[in-house]
Amino acid sequence: MPNSIDLTAANPAGGRPTAPPPARRAPPSFITSRPTRPNLLTAATIGAILLIGSALTLGVARTDLPHIPELLVAYDAAVIILNLMTAYLLFGQFIVSGSTSIAVLATGYLITGLLVIVNLLCFPGVFLRQDVFQVDPASSIWVYLICHVVFPASVCAYAVLDGWRLSVPAQRINVAMALFGAFAVVAAAGVFVLVTSGVHLLPTLVVTRNFVDFYTSGLGPAAWVLNATALLLIVVGLRCRSLVQLWVAVAVLASLLDITITLYSPQRYTAGWYLSRVISVCAAGAVLAAMLREMTLLYARVARLNDQLEEAAITDALTGLANRRQFNTAITREWHRARREKQPISLLMIDIDLFKGYNDRLGHLAGDDCIRNVAMALGCFMRRPTDVAARYGGEEFAVLLPGTDEAGAMTVAKYVRQAVAALGMPYPGEANKRVSISVGVATFIPASGQGENSLIAAADEALYRAKDAGRDRIMVHETATAA
Repeated sequence: MPNSIDLTAANPAGGRPTAPPPARRAPPSFITSRPTRPNLLTAATIGAILLIGSALTLGVARTDLPHIPELLVAYDAAVIILNLMTAYLLFGQFIVSGSTSIAVLATGYLITGLLVIVNLLCFPGVFLRQDVFQVDPASSIWVYLICHVVFPASVCAYAVLDGWRLSVPAQRINVAMALFGAFAVVAAAGVFVLVTSGVHLLPTLVVTRNFVDFYTSGLGPAAWVLNATALLLIVVGLRCRSLVQLWVAVAVLASLLDITITLYSPQRYTAGWYLSRVISVCAAGAVLAAMLREMTLLYARVARLNDQLEEAAITDALTGLANRRQFNTAITREWHRARREKQPISLLMIDIDLFKGYNDRLGHLAGDDCIRNVAMALGCFMRRPTDVAARYGGEEFAVLLPGTDEAGAMTVAKYVRQAVAALGMPYPGEANKRVSISVGVATFIPASGQGENSLIAAADEALYRAKDAGRDRIMVHETATAA
């Protein structure tokens, strides 16, 4: 056959050809999900509040307020926790996705959090003694300035790398994590040494005790430009296509407003100085708050999916009754309970009479409708939480009645048979014939050494006697009450 294809050509070992594995699709997450309209409205509202609040404060930004050094400790503690938690969660996203851009952003948050620790150590009169470390009044100012350079720089790097779609292979994730973490620690330690022992090598920033000059060296305006560039890259360049980009944009906006107010009012303990601390907390917490919210929503979705999967695993898709798996679990559980409490347990085995002929003549869709209608009739008589109606297989059903004696089981069987008859489903080809059911009933008080299969076999035996006797009737297992 000249046109035949050799299926073993691509598989030298012979046998069936192996198909290429399906492409792995990344699960939706905080770093890939697109922001919804409520997300956009929330971010825009927060951004507007920050802008309006900052603009309204500029008029009184240089007003001196009471000196509260303790507030700095609380502020720094909050910013440290927020930045380190954000870094932790972003590194978690890096482990899942392998995205290099996310790792760089997480490293930026980690360095910023560590630098705030350095800032707390270096702030005059808080922790470190000047006679032990060379803590200069400018040390904490330099740390503040470096923080407002590191964070927007990491955002700029994230924006550039995001376009390149670089990723780290799964087997190298741990190594990459160690390298990024080590880099952050070394960078923070280097800054600590620089602003303490090496502070004399840096330009003079503090003119008087409470007045800072950011303009002489041009470092303050440079930090402002870097923050503005980061904001433009996220908003204009990336267009906030994902949730992480949207909330990073809010964080960068807060950082930009923070440095703006500080440039306008560089004195410590002024209204502007206090406001800039509040905005810094907003910058540190924006991404974290959004991530925690998305994690909460994700867990809620996972819980709902788990409930749906669990329900699907124990429910028959056609009838909505319990499936065979759930029936097996229920009868085992209730059998042991009945044996322990020495209580009766009853089982009805039900079969739709002559269903094969009905299905062959009317087709599978009509057969499915018939099974569904009978299942609905069965479900109407399951009054107690322990009662279980299940599709046992094909057109056969099982009704488990724990704590029910033979008389009660017979009553339920009669009601079920009458309910199916009341459906009035015509049998094809016979004008006066309607779909009916045969029922086998068995009731046991379990004795030691007996298993639940004995109850199933007894009800099944009664069912076949009902069918042999002419169908459309109920039969009881003769020795069902024997213990």
